[in-house]
Amino acid sequence: MSSNGAFVLPAGVKLSMEGDALSIHNAGDIVIEGAPAGSLHTLRSEGGNIVLAPPSAVTLASVSAPGGTVTVRGKVTTESIDAKSVSFESGTLKAKVIKASDSIALAGTKLEATVVVAPNVTVEPSIKGRATAIQSDNELGPHKLKGGFSLSEFVDMIPNGAEMLEAHDIEVKDEDDDDDDDDRSAAAANAADEAAVDDDAAAPETASEPAEEPAEDDDAGGPIREAMVSIAEAYAEGDLPQPIATLSELVDGGDFGTLKQDVNKIWSDLLKHHQQTDPYIPNTVTRGFQTIQLELRKL
Repeated sequence: MSSNGAFVLPAGVKLSMEGDALSIHNAGDIVIEGAPAGSLHTLRSEGGNIVLAPPSAVTLASVSAPGGTVTVRGKVTTESIDAKSVSFESGTLKAKVIKASDSIALAGTKLEATVVVAPNVTVEPSIKGRATAIQSDNELGPHKLKGGFSLSEFVDMIPNGAEMLEAHDIEVKDEDDDDDDDDRSAAAANAADEAAVDDDAAAPETASEPAEEPAEDDDAGGPIREAMVSIAEAYAEGDLPQPIATLSELVDGGDFGTLKQDVNKIWSDLLKHHQQTDPYIPNTVTRGFQTIQLELRKL
């Protein structure tokens, strides 16, 4: 029997170092309530639950409890959370991927996530922040999170989005059988299919009657210009990022041919700009780019 104050390493616990960070693997539960003296890398419970309730901010690579629940209370930053269930109860959580085989409950103060995936996702109306893409089988109801795109839209809009989902074993659902009122998701899926057929095809060469080309440009020009106005309004006047200024110049000049060729590069340049400044792109900007990309594919 151990004496009071003794450190006991239970059976089933494996400790390892990843560089200067500690990884903890346990067959049962893992509970982090104290402030780690050093950095954490990975927490994995093979058959139990994980509770992250640190008194100060914690950053780690991944948290995994495939057969249990990951509960977050505090300030946590991680690359990914993968569990049967995830419960974000309080504090702030920043994660690239939050994935659960059963359910995810988001009820903390602030969330900053790229992808949230589970059969059932609940979002408290009071939580603020961003979840760029959310996939669930249930209706989310009203909430304040920015983003909320489907995975098909995410793949369509985000460079390397498909590779990111594949790296986390996330499958994009086929939306061909979705209800007709889900216009935005269906449009994104159709646009992705069209782009895959021939990204290099020039619109004027595919038109059977050249006389109809100006009408096509006019039809696309209206929504594109409206989207450009929404994008520009998301930034302070006179403080447009250079990629947005380039986009505006092409739209204002009606140079949709060049815009169609360069729009993905402009989006990539904008992502790099935000990574170096404010890492979160306004929701209206993301939606505006999506509209522009969809309209350009009609040309």
